Amino acid sequence: MILSSKCYIAILQRNRPHLGIVYCMAAMVCFSALYIIVAHSQRSHVDPHGLTLLAFVTGLLVSLVSALPLSAAMYPRSLLVIGILIGATAGVGLLGISLSAGAGAPASVINMVASLALAIPILLAMLFYHQWPRASQSVGLLFSIIAILLLNGTSSDVPRSSVSTLGFGHRFKRASYMALIFLGNGAAQFFQARLHHVGLDAFQSSALVMMYLAGAVFCLGMLVLFHGKLDFASLRYGCAVGLASYAGNFAVLRALTTTPTHVVFPLVICGPIVLTVFYTRFVDGSRLSIRQSWGLVCGVLAVLMLT
Repeated sequence: MILSSKCYIAILQRNRPHLGIVYCMAAMVCFSALYIIVAHSQRSHVDPHGLTLLAFVTGLLVSLVSALPLSAAMYPRSLLVIGILIGATAGVGLLGISLSAGAGAPASVINMVASLALAIPILLAMLFYHQWPRASQSVGLLFSIIAILLLNGTSSDVPRSSVSTLGFGHRFKRASYMALIFLGNGAAQFFQARLHHVGLDAFQSSALVMMYLAGAVFCLGMLVLFHGKLDFASLRYGCAVGLASYAGNFAVLRALTTTPTHVVFPLVICGPIVLTVFYTRFVDGSRLSIRQSWGLVCGVLAVLMLT
């Protein structure tokens, strides 16, 4: 029995890098599911504010269960500040995803814009900490700008209810919603990087609790401010989005314990782009314009260079 246990442990240790890849693949599927679920929710006319609030509440409940037992020592002051900032900015990003889907943006385009938010931490590091990007990252920043400009096109798969609103006003509205995705997710990634920089790596489970708690409070404020509504559809889709979000974040954290970041992030970020494009085109029946297709190509190049 002892010998077999030692052999089993040795096999696990020898396959830890492969286990990290498995976690990366799980994160790819979870994040792809998140964008697809949000896209379907907006076709069912689910209120985006209600969905976003319930997604964060679901993530909070799951993260609280995984973080038990709770204690004050798990929440140092610096974690409280950074956790609140991550949650609020992530709330902006997720709300932008719901609004963009409601405006007719395909899931693959929304995913690409969210992935390009990697440029924000680099730009903020340049602005506040004078950390200049490498040559490849500079080229990636340029490609990200081109990709965003190309992706803000008109999809050939627009909800019928939105046909009458097509034109400059519709495209401007969609661009505004995508800006929320870009800026919200980018700022959240920047504060997540600060979490590691100040040495709070041991508080990952606590950070997830703070993130979902702050996001839930922020989204509750948005729900009240914009007179959103909560119904069964919001509950159903919100819980699904929250579970996908938490599972994806959990898988990424587990992958980082065994696999280098230069392997994890390209897989986790580029993988969902490929999966959502495949789903949008071959399963959901949506079609991208030529302009948006070139935007996806530039976006993938940008993500690879930025990571």
